[in-house]
Amino acid sequence: LEVRTTLQSSFWMIRLVCAVAALCTAVCGAAKIDKAALLKAAEEEGGSCGKQLYWPGHVLNHTRLSPCVAARLRKDGSDAVAWCALGAAMAAAGREDHAKAAYAQAKGALKKRAVSPHVAHWWYLGPFAIGKHEFDGDPVYDPPYGAPDLVPRTATLYSELVGEVRWTALPTASSESVTVSPQVDWNDLINALGSTAILEHQGWLQGAFAMPTDGTITVQCQGVAAVLVDEHMLGGDHYMRGMFRAPVRLARGVHALRLRLRAKGQGRFSCSLQSAPSLLQAAAGLLPDVVGGVLAGPVVQVQLLNMGADQFLDVTAVALDDGWTARFKDTAIVAPGQLLMATLALTAPALATGECPSVTVRLSAPSAEDVELSLTFRCREASGQSFTLTFTAHDGSVQQAAAIPPWSPCSDEGCGLLISLHGTGVTPQSQADSYKYKEQQTDKDYLFGLADMWIVCPSRHGAHNWEGPGRRTALAAIEAVRKLSKTAPFCDNKICSKIAHASTVMVAGHSMGGHGAWHLATTIAGNVSALLPGAGWLSKEDYSDANVLFRHDIGVAYADASTLAVLAAAVQEHDADKHAASLGGIPILARVGSADRTVHPFYQRKMRRVLAGNAVSASAVEIPKLGHWWWDTTQPNDGGAVFDADVRAFIAKHRHRSPVLSAGACVEYVVTNPATFGPREGVQVLQLAAPFRRATVALCRNPDGLAVRTQNVQQLSVDGPATIDGETVAAGLYCRETCHGAYSACEGRPWVACAPQAGQRGPATYGPAGRVGDRPFAIVVGRGGEPGRMLELAVFIANQFALTSDTSAPVVLEESIGALDVENVIVVGLPLPGGLVADLLGDLLLTGSSASFAIGSCHFSSHGLLALRPYPHKSGPPGLALVITGSTHEGLKDLVTVATPTIPPMARAPYTNLVPDFLVTDARFRARGVGGIACAGYWGNAWETRADL
Repeated sequence: LEVRTTLQSSFWMIRLVCAVAALCTAVCGAAKIDKAALLKAAEEEGGSCGKQLYWPGHVLNHTRLSPCVAARLRKDGSDAVAWCALGAAMAAAGREDHAKAAYAQAKGALKKRAVSPHVAHWWYLGPFAIGKHEFDGDPVYDPPYGAPDLVPRTATLYSELVGEVRWTALPTASSESVTVSPQVDWNDLINALGSTAILEHQGWLQGAFAMPTDGTITVQCQGVAAVLVDEHMLGGDHYMRGMFRAPVRLARGVHALRLRLRAKGQGRFSCSLQSAPSLLQAAAGLLPDVVGGVLAGPVVQVQLLNMGADQFLDVTAVALDDGWTARFKDTAIVAPGQLLMATLALTAPALATGECPSVTVRLSAPSAEDVELSLTFRCREASGQSFTLTFTAHDGSVQQAAAIPPWSPCSDEGCGLLISLHGTGVTPQSQADSYKYKEQQTDKDYLFGLADMWIVCPSRHGAHNWEGPGRRTALAAIEAVRKLSKTAPFCDNKICSKIAHASTVMVAGHSMGGHGAWHLATTIAGNVSALLPGAGWLSKEDYSDANVLFRHDIGVAYADASTLAVLAAAVQEHDADKHAASLGGIPILARVGSADRTVHPFYQRKMRRVLAGNAVSASAVEIPKLGHWWWDTTQPNDGGAVFDADVRAFIAKHRHRSPVLSAGACVEYVVTNPATFGPREGVQVLQLAAPFRRATVALCRNPDGLAVRTQNVQQLSVDGPATIDGETVAAGLYCRETCHGAYSACEGRPWVACAPQAGQRGPATYGPAGRVGDRPFAIVVGRGGEPGRMLELAVFIANQFALTSDTSAPVVLEESIGALDVENVIVVGLPLPGGLVADLLGDLLLTGSSASFAIGSCHFSSHGLLALRPYPHKSGPPGLALVITGSTHEGLKDLVTVATPTIPPMARAPYTNLVPDFLVTDARFRARGVGGIACAGYWGNAWETRADL
């Protein structure tokens, strides 16, 4: 027994010694392979050397690079990319000990960093022409290659800008910043084509970076909208906001970084790489001021960034200062790699007047280090100056506005409200503070605001142009100020708490805000007391080269004109001149400087002609010798562009005007989308006979009541007795029998009283696709497809919403959607039978198939499908679901790229420009843009397919 025990002990001791020896051999043996021995072994591997080591197609070829890399490293032993390329080649050859030695050398070259700090050697393929919208074609995807990483270094492509195009090496980058200057005679092109829109171009860049160990890194590319790291699709920091970095988990080796650069003239971008910092990053976003000892708004925007590549973070908040409370208004669950604009509900203790507080909020999430966020608030006076308030907008996000309360007691009729919309690059406070003047030139101080009116100046990040999400944010700001005026302690019945005519506003704006004023007034004409647009263009598509449609687009050569018309119909509601008739009966003072060359007087002159053609009276003034903006109209400090004596007199004259038509007056109200255009004279259009076509409602206030005559209206409501197309009706909801014929054949159908019906569309469920963001929404990762790839695409869309428009869009897995109460959803996934995508598609998915779709009698396979569908909101009426799917992953991914914005200042929120109710794309979509659309259109009022739409 003793001998057996001794032998057993010896046996296990010998095994332990052998294991330790093997470990030492593995670790120390690799260490013993010095640089010289490693390079000699590399040269012995054989294989031919490419002419360009840093061409990604070569450096990523791990099996034949050893001699090339060895030659390079003998010249420069600090090249981490070359060392990692050698390590990958050795690993591919089965020589793991040499691979480890090479990676150790790479880590030393990087000074123990986990990744190259930037790409040193960039290759550029371009320039190519490009249109102004988000999904124009890309010639690099054309046959015979089909993708940028498949285009050989010596291949020749063709471009109308310069002729032949090949990959060219840019000068070695010593930092993360890169400038691309295509050799193009731009002046010649502009003169020849009569178009400055030709300055916008596209091209591809690619380069390689080193990563000596497995792990998660973060990528920050500023000046571009999207980044490809190998096959991973990540968001870019397009607006260069600074905080956003995208995490990605990679194996050791050499990796490719590719990006599509859109630029105007000279292009600039920067890309930096680093190891992932702490898992949870946070920053304070939009804050309210403290006014009269209270917070001017109960919510704060907190930007949460999950720096992990595969873990959701459930973030909670707690205030660390006595008397303060903090909590996230909705659950703050942040997907891997997501930037979430979270809503923090904050309450403060009683504050002394003039006290400017600060509070520290601790943010916590399981497995992440706590983050302490310091919030410091600015103090403002209750009168005599502007202050900033925060509010929850239509989509659940935190937004901001500046306001100036009345500075004297209001009349018994109450206080009025003027909303003023700012131009590009103007802050809401700057807009509000432009409403100042000196009564006497000798006065020391300015007088801000109006005696008996609130001035409200909303804001929202991004290129919304006060359309879509911008318009709805403006309306939410009005409601926020109305609520504040009723509850704020600094308001009382003598000063500012009584806002007259709860739904009546005066609308003003300048530049982009001037367009916003025209547009907003046409959509809420029944609530507008007066209109003051300044230097406003009418349609972005007709404003200089800002957003010209289909002028230099790659895809137009392949597209049918009918397809282009369908896409254009998605944005026609934003054209102020097309809806000018709706402004009848509203006092209008339009102004522009005669020397304005930013927004030429042409636009105001055109609008005046269109208004006159619609029998709408307006005062249109060109201020002599003044440009786009001025502070002094006739004398110093007189109020200038938006607030001089003429403006103040106009405001005073129409301050209490009722929007109701006077007896005997008539107006024609134009509606192109019931979701956008509100009621006029108590008449609300709820459905169009032919959706997304122009409808008109002629209204006359006759002695015997309201007379209504309609065209292209399917359903409407009236709030009192009226005569509709000759039929006398009481207040209620009225419908016509569905008719798909010409107007002349449909207009004679009788009106009948009806009730809301399930399955029918109305203002809450009309499209186009971008209206999924009109209410709080989530992005759902469908169960079809590879979960990791679907999650990455969903996060990409969510980040584009956050970066382009400060939109809060939580990302959830399909199995978790039941725990989140949202009204609308965007669903990304393949149509797995029994999954959410398939359920929402319904009869659009061919029976027994997960790869074919049907639009009416047309069947499509091997395609991508984007479709707006009814969403069965569990605690309210149906909402909207935007389904992004495909018969293949590539088809789905094509439609995710539609969320990629154009260049600032036109980088809009995803799917808000030119995207109708549905799109079916073919395999050529990436190459041909609009020419790769197989089918596009709008659903009918019962979600049916209609050939005329």
